[in-house]
Amino acid sequence: MNLAKRPTFILLLVLLCAESLSFRVEYALAQGVEAGSPPPTASAPEETPASSPPASDADPLARVQAQVQALSDQVATHRAELDAQKIALDNQRAELTAQKALAELEAASAPVDEIAFEDKLSLYGFMDVGLQRQWSDDEKYNASRNLSGSMESTFAVGNLNVYFDARPWKNWRTLFEVRFSAYPHGEQESLATPLGDKYERTDTTIFDVNSSNGGWAQKRWGAIFLERAHVDWSGLDWLNVRVGQFLTPYGIWNVDHGTPTLISLMQPQFLVAGFFPESQTGLQLLGTFHGGPWELGYHAYVSNGRVFGLQDWTDDKMIGGRVFVTRRRPVPFTLGTSGFWGRATDIERAVVSFEPFQTQETTVIDFTESGWGADLAVDLGDLRLRAESSINRTEYETGKRDLSWGVPGSYWPDRTRWAAYMLAAYRLPWLGLEPFAYAELSRNPTLLSEAQGLWSGGLNIHFSPVTQLKTQYMRTAFFDFSGNTNRGRSNRHDAVARLVVAF
Repeated sequence: MNLAKRPTFILLLVLLCAESLSFRVEYALAQGVEAGSPPPTASAPEETPASSPPASDADPLARVQAQVQALSDQVATHRAELDAQKIALDNQRAELTAQKALAELEAASAPVDEIAFEDKLSLYGFMDVGLQRQWSDDEKYNASRNLSGSMESTFAVGNLNVYFDARPWKNWRTLFEVRFSAYPHGEQESLATPLGDKYERTDTTIFDVNSSNGGWAQKRWGAIFLERAHVDWSGLDWLNVRVGQFLTPYGIWNVDHGTPTLISLMQPQFLVAGFFPESQTGLQLLGTFHGGPWELGYHAYVSNGRVFGLQDWTDDKMIGGRVFVTRRRPVPFTLGTSGFWGRATDIERAVVSFEPFQTQETTVIDFTESGWGADLAVDLGDLRLRAESSINRTEYETGKRDLSWGVPGSYWPDRTRWAAYMLAAYRLPWLGLEPFAYAELSRNPTLLSEAQGLWSGGLNIHFSPVTQLKTQYMRTAFFDFSGNTNRGRSNRHDAVARLVVAF
């Protein structure tokens, strides 16, 4: 059969091809629109360009061409809208960048008091609570009981120290530390009590008259110890400036200071007796120099020294400092030395005339003192070794000595005091256990003896990085280098346990 001579069959074949081509074009355009731009909305009517002739239902090819042209126009419209939105977004971003740069420039040129500082105040601290007990070799001749408080088992709050640490601006810092205490309640005035009189005990009990129960509730007021309060500028590693009341930089104990960082609960005798002032008020320069595994550090200060009030009564200032060297590997250690020299004076004033008003000053205490110390700290893995020595020389002006232990009629002579200790602690690999041993020998004349020998051992249990239980036993032997054997009757034993928490 000759198909070319059948017009009806040829027309049908053309229509089928046109429909197939229309489907393929619509599918391709739909895929392109989905990949590059949002599809046209269903409610938008299809518009035929003015240049295109009207499509006839009888012409399938023309209808397909019209649809393709409409889709192309919609794609072009969406692309133009996206380009406009991108230009607007770029303009907004440029405007925000300019505003930020302007704000930074204004802040840099503004006075300090006009700058809104961020809240950079940190509060942290530590506390320890526990149980303690004391006893003597000879309970019938117990001078230790007479010179201290209760020797019975006593639960006690040891330290409650809070640090207020503010860093308001780059390189500037203010730090002050206070210890909250129940003192002076319960303080027993024993040494200054005349013969035959009773001991006096301080009682701070008061009625809380502002309470809501009518003011009948009783409270005991306490006090705080200002441990330190200073302002620091730390612009350079090798030069920092500290002004205010600072802990005297010497040795290991006074620098570590806090119960959580110290190994032993009981302090060395030179710290208890104050061979160096515990804290001072003045100006201090400090810094470090780094070189490989080595670090060289220094502290240098000038201060009021020891004062009997809050003011210095002379222009003579205490000067001192500390130098230390630290190596971080292969064996971490720190070796340091400290020293000071100063003069301490106390005066009394009496009114000698009212018209005109006049007072007379009398110097009642005047002495010059100097001190020197050396310290070594070595960490061999879990083994920690500490050793320290200290010496103090005090010389008084004639007739201007202070009372010995506050006892009326007894005055300190010119004297040289010294002390040295060694401590070893080892961290066991289980349960956070750290046993330690401690030994100390000191020449520090007291009412009990000329010298003291101390032997001690303890166990620290580290429950967590911030919580530990510290336990310690210490035996103190009192003796004279001259061989006086009666001193041993007052030999004392101390057992202390403290639960320590840092926060």
